[in-house]
Amino acid sequence: MSREPKVKSQKKLNPTRRFIGARMAESLNTMPQCSATFELETDALLALKDELKAQEPSVTITSMLLRLVADVLREYPIVNSAVIDGQLIQ
Repeated sequence: MSREPKVKSQKKLNPTRRFIGARMAESLNTMPQCSATFELETDALLALKDELKAQEPSVTITSMLLRLVADVLREYPIVNSAVIDGQLIQ
């Protein structure tokens, strides 16, 4: 089942942004990728989860993080964009 992505906007990039996008794509394709890990203090997050779980039993850390990411993407849609053929696709 293939789904076409919804395109909210499409803008031509100026030459500088196009150059930066091309270099970022080249770097992603030619350089080794790495990951970083770190520890977080999650006591407040776990306490909030327990508080919410009392009202809605299906609340999980994952559902809380997904809600947070969705809220951020609504506020900053450029984070979920791509450069394709010299255009910024959102």
